[in-house]
Amino acid sequence: MLKNGKVYPFYDFDHQTIAIIEQEFKIDKEAQAGLMKMGVHSWSHLKQFIVCKYGSFDTMTDIEPNGNTNHERYDCGNRGICPGENLVCKAVECRNGTITPRLETALKLIAKGLLDKEAASKMFISEHTFKNHRRKLQQLIGTNNKAGLAAFAVSKNLI
Repeated sequence: MLKNGKVYPFYDFDHQTIAIIEQEFKIDKEAQAGLMKMGVHSWSHLKQFIVCKYGSFDTMTDIEPNGNTNHERYDCGNRGICPGENLVCKAVECRNGTITPRLETALKLIAKGLLDKEAASKMFISEHTFKNHRRKLQQLIGTNNKAGLAAFAVSKNLI
């Protein structure tokens, strides 16, 4: 976890960090249900909650000095098969709403530099539909170009 510019392993979290995470866990009933579906029942629930909500060691601040938290969409390798998907790990939030899993796929392809036609082919949709996805992403994120979409994807650890 990254807090105040320093990386902390789970067992070195201070009391304030644990309190922030425990409070977040207590109010997130969907995450609790998701962890139960995943078979996580013991003390390890808090550690799994952290992995699912905050991802891996990266440069994105997980807990800000004021106590605000920043969730990210971590690719744990179990997308599509995890019983806790979208319960513990949430869809990506942005300025004007939430990015659906399908839009997240489009965003990743844009951020990788694919042309609309190439990305549409990879998603098995028409180029027209892909352009609609791109426009919807631009509206949700609040940008008017692909560079802004790519920067957002990087900032959320999507690529």
